[in-house]
Amino acid sequence: QQERNHQFMDTFEGELKKNWNARRILPRVDWCDTKTRPGFLRLIAGESLQSTFDHHLLAIRQTDFTFDAETAFEYTPNNFNQMAGLVLYLNESNYIYCYVTWDENKGKCLRMIESENGVAQIEDWRIP
Repeated sequence: QQERNHQFMDTFEGELKKNWNARRILPRVDWCDTKTRPGFLRLIAGESLQSTFDHHLLAIRQTDFTFDAETAFEYTPNNFNQMAGLVLYLNESNYIYCYVTWDENKGKCLRMIESENGVAQIEDWRIP
């Protein structure tokens, strides 16, 4: 069995690397910006992950059966409808989304949604 090494990292200094994929719409500067603050990627929200239209999602194609993924970001949500995070995404019906959002009782917190065959379940935990 052959070992594979498909490491990928983007420091967001300049244009997006060609490894990035988007669904249905190409990344445009009105929602995907690397120039305003060099070294950072700024994404402006689109529709939800379950939408088949205008969601602003940048992704790397999974090429190995097992992998590690990580991200670092600055984000301050103001209400529970605002969220940002990291998603393992097959399609709009099947994904696992770990995200930072706002909880009225706990404030800024980490949550997770798992969608299987279009049935999304929000995990019943919040990490402040």
